[in-house]
Amino acid sequence: MDISLLADHQQEASIIANWYLAEWGHKMPEKDKPHLTDKVLLGINRDKLPITVLAHIDANLVGVAELKYRSLEQYPNWHHWLDGVFVPYEQRGKGISAKLILDVINRANRLGIPVLYLRCEAHNIALYEKFGFITLRTEKELGVTKTIMGFSMESD
Repeated sequence: MDISLLADHQQEASIIANWYLAEWGHKMPEKDKPHLTDKVLLGINRDKLPITVLAHIDANLVGVAELKYRSLEQYPNWHHWLDGVFVPYEQRGKGISAKLILDVINRANRLGIPVLYLRCEAHNIALYEKFGFITLRTEKELGVTKTIMGFSMESD
């Protein structure tokens, strides 16, 4: 498995956008859907945020994760987020998400980011706990309970 950056595989942005639409499109405002590939392409950076990390097996795209800066009204002091972790169903169970998560944690550490946050559904909590993320709070979004988790770089 190879881990690389979207900066080196920009042609795959539309594949990622299609994955995101299939998985989370029902939660997106209609106005955002036509521009999703453009939003994905914002992650073509190498050393500043946002950075999109890709996983390939035999040159086939098999996973994605994003390291983002976000200014969210409900979390005014939480800015650095692990987001968009996605592995297609047929590729799951191969350790792809683990490699992507570790890569994003390492990149965040190298960039001097002190704490990394994420938002996930209950079935993913155990995955993130394996890497040292801890639950900070829960919230409801469109009737779905989400868990906000944090990872301090000093804990690794």
